[in-house]
Amino acid sequence: MFRKFLLFGFISVCFSCGQSPETQLENRINERMSRDLNAIGTMAANYEAVFAHYEHKLIGFDDIYMQKAIYSIIYGFDVQDAKINVKKENDEGLILNVKLPAPNEIREARDRITLNIEKRFEDYYPKDDNGNKINVSRALDNSIQMQVNKYRKQHINQAKKMTKQYFQALADNYGMKLNYSMD
Repeated sequence: MFRKFLLFGFISVCFSCGQSPETQLENRINERMSRDLNAIGTMAANYEAVFAHYEHKLIGFDDIYMQKAIYSIIYGFDVQDAKINVKKENDEGLILNVKLPAPNEIREARDRITLNIEKRFEDYYPKDDNGNKINVSRALDNSIQMQVNKYRKQHINQAKKMTKQYFQALADNYGMKLNYSMD
């Protein structure tokens, strides 16, 4: 076991010997970023939607139907499109250069969880004024989409701030200046 560790350490030193300090630091930053991948440029926003339907009956009990759902929407950017490198700038020392695409909603990560369905009678399903079944799933999706449209800009701006803070902390941690831009 100790021999394997010693061999790994020797190989690591040999490979890093031929690299410039900037390249070695860039490699460490890339390793750190790969560990922190979920935190870089992503922000989860949770939205709640409630569909409620009430039907008054002249005889017997009224029909009541309620369904609640939570949507999780992720805002971020594809890390593959990031341009990140370390450069030595004259007498200024090392600079962490970061150029990122603007964050947007990651549609593939949208998730909906139905929390509960409450109804007075097991076989009851809500109907519109014409007696047609209401598509509850579509109604919930429409409600969420209105909320997303209202708060998208605010959530994207928050994701931008969090991303910049991450890279500022990373640069500070390695004693570098940060040159940061986002499209």
